[in-house]
Amino acid sequence: MGSVSFEIISFNSITFQPVSEKPDLGFCPTKAGTLPAHNIKMDNNINPDMADIDATKNVYLFTHGRQDLIEKSTNALVSNGFSKDKVIMADPKKAGNVDEYMAMLWMPPNPDHIKIQKITKVEPAEPTGMIGVWAGVSKEDIFEIKI
Repeated sequence: MGSVSFEIISFNSITFQPVSEKPDLGFCPTKAGTLPAHNIKMDNNINPDMADIDATKNVYLFTHGRQDLIEKSTNALVSNGFSKDKVIMADPKKAGNVDEYMAMLWMPPNPDHIKIQKITKVEPAEPTGMIGVWAGVSKEDIFEIKI
């Protein structure tokens, strides 16, 4: 399979360059390109994207049953620009709204970070299973917070 080399130019972009013009069995870019570098954590757990957080919006916290991490997660969210009074425990019977946030402890069962996602679309869904009506929610990853 072809391989790809890459060079980190800055915290804002990563340049990928092809190793081979003829990929033998798999992925190999045909020309170099630059992709935005998201999810780069900086010192002191401050995320470069946190300036984009709207502190007036709700953030729904998904703990996957880890009640012992609620306080630690809430404190991490507040330290990264969210308002404490806007942190809401996610409910499988009530989804959030477009432009609000989801904060998901990841990866269960032993999470080490919080995935911050912005809700982009909400469609009706039956409130079944653990996911409930959140099954109808589309979202985009924004950044991660180490816990």
